[in-house]
Amino acid sequence: MLLGILWACFGQINIVASAEGKIILGSRVKQIQSLEKCVVKAILINEGDYVSKDQALIELDTTLTTADKNRLQAELHSTAMSLAVNQTLLSEIEKTAGEETEKTIIINVGN
Repeated sequence: MLLGILWACFGQINIVASAEGKIILGSRVKQIQSLEKCVVKAILINEGDYVSKDQALIELDTTLTTADKNRLQAELHSTAMSLAVNQTLLSEIEKTAGEETEKTIIINVGN
C-alpha cells in the first residue's frame, strides 16, 4: 500500500487523447481533419485570433510519416530488385528455350 501511495505521488503518466476538431466561426463551422492519424506537435494560433487564407493553424509531428516514407522506400527498392532478378531469369529461360527449339529443328531437318 505504501508503494502505491509513493507511486501516486511521484509517478508520471503520459496521457494520449484522440479527438476530431472543429473551429466554430460565428455562424459557420469549419472542420479540420488530417488524412491520416497523426500527432499535433504545436498549435500555432490562440483562441480569438484572426486567421488568413492558407495560414498554418497547427504543426503535425512528422516522425510517423517519415518512418512510413522510409519503410515504403525500402519496400519499393526491394521490389524493384526482385523485379530485375525475375526479368533476368525470364530472359535466360526464354533464351534457353529458343536455343532448344533451334536444336530440335536442326535435328529434325537433318533426319
